This record gives sequence, C-alpha cells and structure tokens, in this order.
Amino acid sequence: MNTATDDHAHDALDDFAGPGGWDEGARLIGMSLFGVDHDKAACQTAIAAGHARETADVTTHESPAWARGRGHVSSPSCTLFSATVTGVGLLVLDTLADGIRDILRGQHPATVRDRTRAAIYPVALAEAQRANAKRRTPWESEKVAEKARSDAKIAALVLEPARRIVELEPEWVALEQVPDVLPLWQVYKHELRNQGWSCFALILNAADYGVAQTRRRAILGAHRTRPIAPPAPTHAEHPQDADLFGDRLHGWISMATALAWSAPEKRHSGSRWVFERPATTIVGSFKPEVVAAPGYRTQESRQNAPGSVTVSVAEAGVLQSFSLDFPWRGSKSKQFEQVGNAIPPLLAAHVLAAITGRTPPSVEPAHTLTPASTVSAA
Repeated sequence: MNTATDDHAHDALDDFAGPGGWDEGARLIGMSLFGVDHDKAACQTAIAAGHARETADVTTHESPAWARGRGHVSSPSCTLFSATVTGVGLLVLDTLADGIRDILRGQHPATVRDRTRAAIYPVALAEAQRANAKRRTPWESEKVAEKARSDAKIAALVLEPARRIVELEPEWVALEQVPDVLPLWQVYKHELRNQGWSCFALILNAADYGVAQTRRRAILGAHRTRPIAPPAPTHAEHPQDADLFGDRLHGWISMATALAWSAPEKRHSGSRWVFERPATTIVGSFKPEVVAAPGYRTQESRQNAPGSVTVSVAEAGVLQSFSLDFPWRGSKSKQFEQVGNAIPPLLAAHVLAAITGRTPPSVEPAHTLTPASTVSAA
C-alpha cells in the first residue's frame, strides 16, 4: 500500500512511522512528513488520518531523491531494548555503537549492517536458547535460530538513521526510542557534533508537554546549520509560580481529566490515582487495555496490580494525545499495538518545533486537546 508523494509536499522522511504520532505532531506545527513502515495496519491507520505512507521494510527501502537535504525522523523498534522482553539490544550496546560510528564515519552502511547483525547473532542465539529451555514445549533448533536471526535484525535497526543521514544529508534529524537507548543517541550526538551539527540527546517525559501520561522517551535532536536546544516544558508535576523566563508552567494533566471521567464511576471507583496524576505508560501488548497503577513494577504484574484500570482503544489514544476520533485500523490487538508504539503527538510537536525553529503548540485546556467527553465505557 503506497501513497504518492511529490518533490515539494513533505518536510521530512519518517522511518518506522507507524500510525502517525510524528505526523500528527508535525501537523500541529504546520509540517508534513512522508512515512515508511512495514506494518500494513499501521499504514492503513495513517492513510485514513490523511498522512502519506509507503508500506516497506526500512532496511531495504531506497532513500528517495526528494528527501535529500530535508529533515529525517526515525523511531526504530524498541522491543529488544527492554529487560522485560529479551534485552538483547541492551546486551549489545557497544556493538551497535560501533556500527553507528562506522557508518557516520564513512563505511558502507550495508556492509556495517551485515557485520553488526553477524556480531549480534551469537548473543541473540544464547538468549533464544535460554528462553527456549524454559518453554513447556521447546521449539525445534531451527526455529530458535530463526528467532535469533530476527532479533539480530531488529536490534540493528538503530543503525538505519545513520544510513539515512549519510545518504540524504538531511538538514535536521529527530530520533525517538525507549530510555535505555539513550547511550546510542549520545553516540549519534557525539559523531554529529564532530561534523559541525548542533545536537541534544536526553530523556523527556511526555507529561511535561501536556500529555496525560508519564511516558519517558530518549530523544535526539540535531540540526546541521543552526543552534538548537531541547524543547521547554509547558507542564510540571509540581509547577512553581514562574519559570526562569517568568512564565508559569501548568500542572500535569490527570488521566481522569483527559478522559472526562467524573467521580464516582464504577470502573475506576477504587483507583483514586486517576484523578490525581497522568496515566502510567500506555503499552501495546500483554493486556494493553490495562493501564497500570503507579508503582506496579515494584509490587506485582501490571495486569493484577491493585488500582489498575481498563481503557478502550480510543481512550488509550487520547492518553497518548491523539484525538478521540483518530481512525485506528486493523484488529483490536493491532490497534492497541499501534497506540502503544506511537510517540505522543504533543511530545513530537514540541520536539520538532525545537529542532526546526517553528512555533510550538499553544497550551490549551485539556478538554480542547483531547475531546474525550463522549468516550464510552471500555
């Protein structure tokens, strides 16, 4: 499923674009992106929302001539950089860092990619074998080996932004991933700074930008020709009278405020926290309809933690700062997966504005950002 583009329609190429988190953020500040993603359901969602998509594997996608000298956005898969999954990516950070350096210093991207995957494979195989030994019905050896090859490919996806930077020579770059990938974004920052770019790499909390969710993400911003700085927060957990510039920050937006919940409601009557703070991180799998109560990581599983609440796909999207009527496509599980994998549009808008020099979104009352007053019970 492809959508046509022309040489003047888009401000940046967006890899691993998903359903449109970056696109929606770009739209808020008057920009347009062209996205590439292999997930058909995610591409259908983005197209239904009015965004340009090409369904393709980013690793084999030829860099388009129209994108040269424009912007580049990328959110490589994060599944292997979490200790709660396999953690393979965390075990090979040094190998991945070397691959990023090699590409940005002029080595052929495909050669580096192949070499990096080969170096990751033994680690991925050992992890796959360890997991297989715990299965009640173990896999055949070839299936285990295939899982290891797949994990090596996925872990190496963090090299793809380096390939695009070399091939497209973009004016600016925005990268997003889970917090554990920050060391790799810092490698990008160091290498690009050595080439004269202005860069920042840090972890941002989406709640600090008006998102009703304490989602933390590692962000890299880079510009080839002008000085840039991280986006200034608009909200805070404990806002003071004024910031350094005399502007008062808004308080974090609670989950109940974003969803227009009013007490008492039966489905969250035992969850006082939803009225007091943003949601915890919205996930895309393992009962994605469950929003964990704060502190579940140190108590028990997210699904069973006291005080956890359930939401619909539309509500989960609102908690990510998508509009209530955003046109999610695919099966219910695919829709939840898309919601959980996306960057919150409000966070994306502030990041893109900081990098490109555009005006960030204005701070408005929560109900105008996410018109959730008509959301039905999950």
